[in-house]
Amino acid sequence: GAVSEGSGAAMAERKPDAEMEETLLPMQRWSERATEGREVTVLANMFAMRLGERSVYHFDVSMEMAQGPNPIVRSNTARKVMDVVGSTWFGARKVVFAYDGRSNAYAVTDCGMRRGEEARTDVVEFAAGKGVKVMLRLVNELDCAALEEFIQGSYGELRMDILNVLNIALTAELSQRYTEVKRAFFRDDPQDTKPLGSGAVAWLGFTQAVKALQGGIMLSFVPTRTEMYKPVGLVELISDVLQRPLSSLDSEALFDRDVALLKKEFLSKPLNLKKRSGLRVSTTHRESKRPYEIIDITSDRAEDIHFLSDGNREETVSSYFERMYGPLRFPHLPCVNVGNRATKERNGRPGRPARDIFLPLEVCKILPGQRRDKHPTDAMAAARLKLETIHPEQRLALIRKLFTEAAYGSNECASAFKLELSSNPLEVKGRVLDAPAVRYNRKSADPQIKPADGVWNMQGHMMYQGGQKLERWGVLVLQGAVGEREVGNFVEGLIQVCNENGLETSRALPPLRFCNYNDLDENFNNLAAQVAGESGQCQLILIVKPDLAADPYRLIKQLGDSKLGFATQVVQAKHVMKNQMQYRSNVALKLNAKLGGKNSVLADREALGPLARDGRFMVIGLAVSHGKAGVRRGGTSMTAVSGSLDPQLGQFAHEMAKQTRDTASQNSSIMALTGMVAGLLTTFKDTWTVLPENLLFYREGLTEGMYTKRDPLADGRPSTNVFDVEMKMILQACEDVQPGYRPNIAYCAVTKLHKMRFFGKDRDSLDRSGNCKAGVIVDTKVVSPRFADFYLFSHAGLQGTSRPAKYTLLHDEIGFTPQEFYKACFWQCFTFARCPRSVSIVPAIYYAELLAQRAMLLANLGFDDISDGMTSVTSGEPNAEAASSRPQDVALEKLVHSNHRRRLFCM
Repeated sequence: GAVSEGSGAAMAERKPDAEMEETLLPMQRWSERATEGREVTVLANMFAMRLGERSVYHFDVSMEMAQGPNPIVRSNTARKVMDVVGSTWFGARKVVFAYDGRSNAYAVTDCGMRRGEEARTDVVEFAAGKGVKVMLRLVNELDCAALEEFIQGSYGELRMDILNVLNIALTAELSQRYTEVKRAFFRDDPQDTKPLGSGAVAWLGFTQAVKALQGGIMLSFVPTRTEMYKPVGLVELISDVLQRPLSSLDSEALFDRDVALLKKEFLSKPLNLKKRSGLRVSTTHRESKRPYEIIDITSDRAEDIHFLSDGNREETVSSYFERMYGPLRFPHLPCVNVGNRATKERNGRPGRPARDIFLPLEVCKILPGQRRDKHPTDAMAAARLKLETIHPEQRLALIRKLFTEAAYGSNECASAFKLELSSNPLEVKGRVLDAPAVRYNRKSADPQIKPADGVWNMQGHMMYQGGQKLERWGVLVLQGAVGEREVGNFVEGLIQVCNENGLETSRALPPLRFCNYNDLDENFNNLAAQVAGESGQCQLILIVKPDLAADPYRLIKQLGDSKLGFATQVVQAKHVMKNQMQYRSNVALKLNAKLGGKNSVLADREALGPLARDGRFMVIGLAVSHGKAGVRRGGTSMTAVSGSLDPQLGQFAHEMAKQTRDTASQNSSIMALTGMVAGLLTTFKDTWTVLPENLLFYREGLTEGMYTKRDPLADGRPSTNVFDVEMKMILQACEDVQPGYRPNIAYCAVTKLHKMRFFGKDRDSLDRSGNCKAGVIVDTKVVSPRFADFYLFSHAGLQGTSRPAKYTLLHDEIGFTPQEFYKACFWQCFTFARCPRSVSIVPAIYYAELLAQRAMLLANLGFDDISDGMTSVTSGEPNAEAASSRPQDVALEKLVHSNHRRRLFCM
């Protein structure tokens, strides 16, 4: 029960139970400044803002239609009504309201009202014969000076309500000029609108957000795109969606699967919305401006749908339209139902029964400005990615262009609130950190290299430590990939590269088999048995695959990772045909990692600062993979942790857990973290006989709202502060593994899902791609005034505009200075095993993300025996007491074979 040797008396005296009594909150920003590295100037996609008004008044707004069965007032109508209220209710002076289109309005005057008074009520006529009953009540007065006091450190809490007011003041007028989609603003500009296929086009727009940062109050401004339906005839749109020529629809009817696809495309709302709503259309067979909503698509053709027309005359839809408007071109196609759904009685207003109205497809035209809110097809996603992958100079020019077009200077609401915005992107001072020296095997011609701009190659270098000698392996070629001669040439070259780079490999060509996809399972097992022989086990199967419609990747990984427990490597036929040296070298790096080797290490361990200097340590990455459906309630997510086992950060142990969205409905914590961390610590102890003294956790995916909440725990509800929840799980894991064990812990949130972009202003800050070079770090002006956060470019740009990683050190018992922590994060990015490049986030998180994605892949392959609830999958058991307190365990062999426990098998 004693604390492990070297941990110190202070550590032994700390008790986890005492720390669990209150919510843990993030540490404050360091008082000292880091100065190492040469200074550079970068531009950020931020615009400085100045506040003129101090007091803002908050009004509660309630509206309902004065006439008609439906009391609901649409947001665009509500905005017009509030303009009328501001112009007519308060005498000669016009009051400009910042109105959110729902129930909140703000103004710089109290409008002669007092808090607590009865709401002022009146009917506002906004169109001929149409009135809206409006109730307006003053509820609060906000002091905007609190934001500046927060930035200066004299006010404790960030006032999100004031930031919300400023956002509404800037966007109230934009909502009238742009199409608003989820707080982003788009416009159909023919020069910027681009086709995506399947009946969709990409509109260009922007998102904006007011932020209180170290440099003051600022506006974040980010170009973005969204998918919209083309405003074309419905038949033409269907032709695009089904990818069938319009001429083919002249004679061919739709199959049931076609109708099902169209219903999925046109009727259902996205996964996170409860209400079903269909595409809106107008009609072309008669003059009418009335919009219709598609509530269904019929299975029957227009010529087969019967109804009673005027005078109780039974006829088909096609015969009716032929009699009234002329013959249909597509009578053999289905109809859309644009009638009414049944509604219930509400607020004393009677409901209405359901009513069917059938329209032939050819008389319907898509109304403009409708967003496509379904998952994009692969082709659409590729087309959109191509549009959004633009050079940094082009992106900066686009930011300037869209910001100018937004015309904040002439915004009436912003003027009323005396908001002034700079017209130029913010200049920020950054620094460029020096790259580390990377060490290879001492037998190398060049055993040490200092990479330039985060990129190097293996020429003259041998892997730091080779894995198992590769003797028992085979090659499986899927039919249609490549011929035997091409495969032989590639394998010979791969063997040569492996031996030259330090992975000892038998010179003899391995057994080779060709097979069909349908026979892959049988041939895979037979080849593995053939190469294993009687004395050993297969080490590797190399699979050459063509571009198949039915991708065999999942089955291959199931066989290798789960069932048989040896490495697999999939290569595409096009790379085998090209047989390039660089590609073979990268494959060799992957194989060495999968066979337990280490490709390269840092030459200077002091780069990790007090983490490595003051005792044994582990670097642990935490990640979650949701998959396509995991973000919705009831969807499945895979959580994973990856922890280093050696001082060189070349060997990692892994843990996984399955959790449903329902399990984490109250927060986004990794619910099985206690068991997973306990498993990692046990594996470390099995390796070294002692436990680590320092634990550095990197947590992927946390936003600021996930670690700043002050949750009351007395009422029995679980905390929604993810940092608080997970820190207490970590402390519990330490106690479970060994009572009284209490290491020094640092916990850092890491994310790339932010909207900050930087653009180098001087040549010293740029790499060859025009992006900020690896090593550029920004820790002033655009960072939090309170928390220890910073932005780090740790990778070389490839295509488009690079996105830095944002690190926020939330808890630190190890004692990092800012310079030590910056360097530790940056230099770790040069130890990634897959390729001779530095990567954009610390490898511990990268490995955890790869593992979570692989677990999601494997779990979708029929692992029904894993429960739908939270399931921990471990590579080692702590003591019996710890095991009994953990979630239901499933042996690692269920999902990942025990042979892979300490290998980077998911490279």
